[in-house]
Amino acid sequence: MSTFLFFGPPGTGKTTMWSTLVDCGYTPYVFDADRKVRDMPAIQELVQEGKVIVTELQAPLSEADLRTKILMGTKGKVTRQPQGYLECVDWINGLYEVDKCEHNVLKEKYGDKLVPVIDSLTRVMEHMRRLVLQVQGKATLEFAEWGFILSNMEELFDQFFNSPFEHKIIVAHDQTEKDELTGRVKTLPHIEGSMRGKAGSYVSEMYYFYVQGSNPDYMIQTKPSGLIHQARSSMDLPTYLPASFKEVFGRK
Repeated sequence: MSTFLFFGPPGTGKTTMWSTLVDCGYTPYVFDADRKVRDMPAIQELVQEGKVIVTELQAPLSEADLRTKILMGTKGKVTRQPQGYLECVDWINGLYEVDKCEHNVLKEKYGDKLVPVIDSLTRVMEHMRRLVLQVQGKATLEFAEWGFILSNMEELFDQFFNSPFEHKIIVAHDQTEKDELTGRVKTLPHIEGSMRGKAGSYVSEMYYFYVQGSNPDYMIQTKPSGLIHQARSSMDLPTYLPASFKEVFGRK
């Protein structure tokens, strides 16, 4: 059983990587928080063939339009709670509810070859942040709210990565951060708050994604090097590999 955390800049092959599970006989079961699968013809073809199953996040980040939002100012309240994070929570809870018709059918059809994927955690966290602000009636997060978000993220990771599937994957964007004490610059998953440093402790595989050459060639980094401090693998993998599960599973 393997748990994966992918992180890297947009357009470096993170979504394409999980789609290569199909080549290894698996069926990605995706919570598409970024709503980008619809714009990727190669993956749309896999969806139409039943080789990839997608649940697309429906709720907007805010119920207010752009004009209303700016006129409300920092103290304005949205009249309806943002629902995006709750959609993700319901989807994760559904991973355990095999007695429900939809999930029972999926389990019966795909068995242990179903692989849950959250793409991306960065967008899910933004929906959570908006929900917490709305519930608390605040414009900015304070210490207590950050603690609440951390505890909820820990529970999300626990629930997701303990779900009864052989492999599980979370995708995140990246961000560059400078250590104020040492002056060292490092690239980390784009996860808000202290969960940014803790997320890797929940997974066995943590890969950083980048593009090599002008073709482009999508690549993953599996061990710490340069600005990347959190990449690692429990498998005997080279530091740099093409971004494909055939490469990863072929070396197990």
